[in-house]
Amino acid sequence: MWICHCKGVTDGQIRSAIDAGARTPVEIGARCRAGTGCGGCLPEVCRLLDDHLTSQAYYAACASCPLLLADDESELVSAEREMRRGPPGRGRYAGVLDSPPVIVIALTLSAALLLIEVALPTFGVAGIGGFALLWVGLVGISQGHDTWAPLTLIAVSVSLWAVLLVRRTPSPSGQLTAAGLYALGTVGFGAMAASPGAVAVGVGATGALAATFPVLLRGANRLLDQPAQVGMEAFDGRKAAVVSWDSETNRGTVRLDGSLWNAIADVPVRPGDEVLVVGHERMELHIIPAPVAPW
Repeated sequence: MWICHCKGVTDGQIRSAIDAGARTPVEIGARCRAGTGCGGCLPEVCRLLDDHLTSQAYYAACASCPLLLADDESELVSAEREMRRGPPGRGRYAGVLDSPPVIVIALTLSAALLLIEVALPTFGVAGIGGFALLWVGLVGISQGHDTWAPLTLIAVSVSLWAVLLVRRTPSPSGQLTAAGLYALGTVGFGAMAASPGAVAVGVGATGALAATFPVLLRGANRLLDQPAQVGMEAFDGRKAAVVSWDSETNRGTVRLDGSLWNAIADVPVRPGDEVLVVGHERMELHIIPAPVAPW
């Protein structure tokens, strides 16, 4: 029978952990991971432990167990959170990652880096950092006991900002909607977690991202509006010299940056003329005489 649905642990695995020497819920969690997720199965873990061991040694070992000493629901919730932190060897940052402010900070930095990756050519550096911080946030959510549903609005808002960047659309209503969704997600998560720190971080993060988006959009537009630096489009507006020319077909060869290219013109040119590249068709340049260039 499944006992811990978060980690996929059965009652048989829990009993095996007890047989192997586990004498408290913390030790059981360290051996089979039961009770290290949402914490909802910890009372059942304690019941199995109580049913399986009845010796005085067991009661002595569990005399200080916070779950067994809890007198009311609030104490039980606090005890469950302590149990989910696991034994001291579980990890130095296990109790930090599930802090609501840390989760909001990690997701905010992740959102910023992913939007930078969409807007600017970082060659995957910002994207990798964004996904790494997203993983940190997800680990914190999985270790925490707080409701994570409001955080789905962060994904919606970041997706909306990304769409605006890709479409190069400075839509005020779109930006306002994205900022509103982000605020609802982060502040709502902080409120449901009863964490003033997460609420404050959410408000500040919303303002920072909303102010940063126009800067990213202008940067993306400047990059896209620049002349092409590679490919055939990079030759547009460049000067070349005619090497040979067939006046009947108005086709010939030109030299551009030391390389020979096939070219075509609408008006006659002669070998030695300086011409201007105004376009291309496949691998053939379209040229005009430099003196009559439209610019």
